[in-house]
Amino acid sequence: MQKKRLLIYTNNFLPGYRAGGPVTSIANLSKLLKKDFKITIITSNKDFGMDKPYCNIKYDEEVEYEGFNVIYLSAINLKKVLYTIKICKPELIYLNSFFSSFTQLVLFGTITNKLNCPIVLAPRGELQTNALAIKGLKKKIYLIICKLINFYNKVHFHATDKIEFDCINNMISTDNISILPNVPKISDGTPLSKEKNELKLIFISRISIKKNLLFALDSLSSCEFNVTFDIYGPIEDAAYWKKCQLAIEALPKNIITEYKGIVTPTNISSVMRKYHALLLPTKTENYGHVIVEAMQSGVVPIISDQTPWVELSKHKAGWDLNLEKIEDFTKIINILYKMGSAEYSNLSRNTIEYINERLDIDELKQNYIDFFNKVLIVK
Repeated sequence: MQKKRLLIYTNNFLPGYRAGGPVTSIANLSKLLKKDFKITIITSNKDFGMDKPYCNIKYDEEVEYEGFNVIYLSAINLKKVLYTIKICKPELIYLNSFFSSFTQLVLFGTITNKLNCPIVLAPRGELQTNALAIKGLKKKIYLIICKLINFYNKVHFHATDKIEFDCINNMISTDNISILPNVPKISDGTPLSKEKNELKLIFISRISIKKNLLFALDSLSSCEFNVTFDIYGPIEDAAYWKKCQLAIEALPKNIITEYKGIVTPTNISSVMRKYHALLLPTKTENYGHVIVEAMQSGVVPIISDQTPWVELSKHKAGWDLNLEKIEDFTKIINILYKMGSAEYSNLSRNTIEYINERLDIDELKQNYIDFFNKVLIVK
């Protein structure tokens, strides 16, 4: 049977890594479905926040990438978008972001040019309350305009959980929403052993208000024991990072904190396994690939309750805590510091079991195939 042609638009893609989770989401999805669909990814020829294009990559033409195709565009405009649709002749278009320029251009182009191609849109958490609060006025105006012109009238929405389903429904008021969790990257390995009265914490994410590094630093400020806290990730918000640097300088000497730079996606798991716990009090997360990779590696999560990974303490697999109570984060860090080898090993093992039970790759793959085929049928 001939494969259906699936065209994916995403602002950033591999070998880029600075955009974080959205890059991983599309990479994992494409690898999962490449035997079932003819996939072409349309993306920028630059990494997130960078002015210089990638080296040694051909632009504005299809290149093969791990079993699917990618077109790295030298410019993102309506002419380029319509050209990619023309040469790829998609039977289904997948948009990886609600507010991206690609999404706006594709929807405008398909409407004005009357292209009869079904469209799936994944907002990637951008319609959640905390995410909408960032540059809120601009987003509010854009949403009002979209509603007035029925911009998303014929779009099929992909929500990754019930929370995102409700956010989409509240904003757009549509029946065309399906829930499918993100595709995880399968990771394994031996967790780091731990003795009593030691603790190595890692923060690995973009340095931005949303990821809440400043909160993590504040939660450590009243700890009276020796803790290693290493920070990894691209600096997205320079002004916010400046505040974090001031907080780092104000930390007591027993909190050994260092910024370690950026980790490429292929090295995340190996870096993770050098630490006992992930401290990531993110303000909002519709999935959190780095949280999943941490748990798969046996790294205990200390995260906010604003992610899909909840009731962790009930399963003795880490902690998801309320951001209104910073003292709870400090308390858990204290408990983890005092934890001995046997108790920590059980906690680490429970963390791995928790995430593996939540991830069923074969079933997930079939659910995606069924979802895309359903959209194709009802176009």
